[in-house]
Amino acid sequence: LSPLHRCNFVYVPQGNTLLSGTLRDNLRIGNPQATDQQMSEALRRSCADFVDELPEGLDTPLSEHGIGLSEGQAQRIAIARALLRPGSVMLLDEATSALDAATEQRLIENLLSHGSHTVIFVTHRETVTSLCQQTLRI
Repeated sequence: LSPLHRCNFVYVPQGNTLLSGTLRDNLRIGNPQATDQQMSEALRRSCADFVDELPEGLDTPLSEHGIGLSEGQAQRIAIARALLRPGSVMLLDEATSALDAATEQRLIENLLSHGSHTVIFVTHRETVTSLCQQTLRI
């Protein structure tokens, strides 16, 4: 793909991709100019509004790989970061594997209801495929 195509894709991989720094730093990797309002909206859509309950909120420090958060929390922060990136196609590779069923369903519904992205899920979970408009099984 050319750079003109690649800029349309937002990718959330299976593994933890958080870096040491604050939650704010990790979100701004997706969009360095993101405002607190934009970050708050992305956190809400990704079911990561637990950040509001943390004593330091967006300024909560993280160690490498998001140590200090659960795997499911780290996945939701990575999805929030992806929502801040420009691009119309989101590719989520097992990006909800550490979430409980209720949170996963709410997150997927949030992603699909907004209509601002084409969302492609790579998954082994039937609960995810049951919420999609189209399914391709390989």
